[in-house]
Amino acid sequence: MCEPLSAEAAKKSEKNERFSIPSIGSNSRLTVMAQSCPYLPIDDIVEPADETSLATFIAESAGKGNAIYPVGGQTFMALGAPGTRPGYGVRLDRLRSLVDYPAEDLTVTVQSGMRICELDALLRENNQRLPVDIPQPSRATVGGAIAVNWPGPRQVRYGTLRDYVLGMRVVDGRGNRIFTGARVVKNAAGYNLHRLYIGSLGTLGVVTEVTLMVRPRPPVHELLVFPIANLQLAAQAVERFFETPYQPSVLAVLVGRRWRAESGDLPSLSSSAPMWLAVGFEGREGEVRAALEAVKRSFPAEVLREHASFSNEVADKFAQTIADFPTAYQARSEGESDELSGNGKVPILLRADLLPTDTLNYAERISQLVPETNMLVLVGSGVVQAWISIPEHALGDRVDKEFGHATRELSGSLIVGYYPAGTRLSRSTIWGLTGGNTSDVRRLMAHQIARRIKEQFDPQNVLNPGRYIFD
Repeated sequence: MCEPLSAEAAKKSEKNERFSIPSIGSNSRLTVMAQSCPYLPIDDIVEPADETSLATFIAESAGKGNAIYPVGGQTFMALGAPGTRPGYGVRLDRLRSLVDYPAEDLTVTVQSGMRICELDALLRENNQRLPVDIPQPSRATVGGAIAVNWPGPRQVRYGTLRDYVLGMRVVDGRGNRIFTGARVVKNAAGYNLHRLYIGSLGTLGVVTEVTLMVRPRPPVHELLVFPIANLQLAAQAVERFFETPYQPSVLAVLVGRRWRAESGDLPSLSSSAPMWLAVGFEGREGEVRAALEAVKRSFPAEVLREHASFSNEVADKFAQTIADFPTAYQARSEGESDELSGNGKVPILLRADLLPTDTLNYAERISQLVPETNMLVLVGSGVVQAWISIPEHALGDRVDKEFGHATRELSGSLIVGYYPAGTRLSRSTIWGLTGGNTSDVRRLMAHQIARRIKEQFDPQNVLNPGRYIFD
C-alpha cells in the first residue's frame, strides 16, 4: 500500500521547521528531528527542503568534519559496515515531486525522495513501468534504490536499475551540485558519470533527482511455480529450457520452508516440496502462450507433475514476494524470533555473484554447509541470496572460510547483505575481502581504484564514513 505523507507527519515537519543545526544558521530551510538508527551513529535526522539547502548543509558539514549518512526508506540499512563517526542522517522526504514526464518519450524525471510505489502509480496512468524489482516498494525511495542497486528476479530479462538511469542530479561530499547524463534516451555527450553513483551506498554523493527510462507495461504476465525434489532436477529443467528460443522474465529456484510463509495469501505451495522452480513470462498473449508450451515440452516429467499457475496481478504479486526476499525476514526479525534465530544463533543474509551456470552448484554447496538455509537462486542472473543462521562466536570465521571458500572456488564474490545490529563482523568479512586467490587480488585492486574515486568526490570522507570498502 502506498499512501501520501500523512497529515500528522506533515504537521510534525512544519512544527520542526524552526529548528536548525547550530553550525548551519538560522535561515537554513532544514527540518531536524531526533531519531536513532541501530546501524549508524546518527544524532539527528535532517530533512532539507530543497537541493540548495542540502548542498549548503553538506558544504558546511565538510568544513567542520561532521559525518553525513543519507537515509532513504531504510530497507537496506544493514547493507555495509557500521558507520564510524557520529553525525547527521539526511532524509529527502521533502524532495519527492515529479519533475518531468514526457510519456511518449518513455522517460520520467523525479526527485529522489519519491517512493517506488509512488513512481509506479504515476507510470501506471500511462500503462508504463520501470521493469526492475525493488524490495519493499512502499518504503523504498528512488534515491535509496539507486544507492543499493540490489538484483531482483526480473534481472534475467530486464537487467538492474543501472540499465535505466539516464541522468541525475547529485550533491557531492564538498557540497558541489553535479548534473550528469541527460533526460533523453539517445545521448552520447560525455562520460556516463552517473553510473558511478549507482550501487555506491551514497558514499560519493546524495542523489537529488533522477531521469529514468521506462517501458510499456506488458499485457500478459504468467508465472508458474513447480515443486521439485532437489537442485539436480532443477538444473536439468533449466538446461533443457535454455535450449528453447524463449526468454523468461523470471527464472528462480526458491529453496527452504520459509517460502511457504512468504507466499502469504497466494495459492498454497506444495507442503512436502523442499524447493520450487519459478518461471515467468511477460509480453503479448501469443508470445507468452508459446513460451508456456515450450516449458511443458522441455521440462522433465518429474517437474511437470504438479505446479501452481499465477496470472497478471497475482503473478505480479508473487514476483514481488520473490523480490522482497532479502528484506522480508529483516522487516520481521527485529525483536521477533523464528527458526532463524534463538539458541545463540544469529541470522545473516549472504549474497554471492557468480557465473549463471554455477548458481545451482553453489546453492548445493550452501545447502550442505547449512541444511536449514532459505535461498533465492536467480539462475539466469548468476546471483544467490541465502538466509542462514550461525552461532555468533563462529560467524566471521565460517563466512570467511567456508562460504567464502565455496564462492572463491567458483571465481565468484560474496558479501553479507544483512546482519543484526551489534553483531561483530569485520569490514573485510562484510565486503568479502578475505582470501588470497587471483580473483581476490583483482577485487582488491578494484577496491583501491574505488578508494581513489572516493577521495575525488568526498575528500573529507563526510558521506557514510566506514560504510563501504574504503576505510
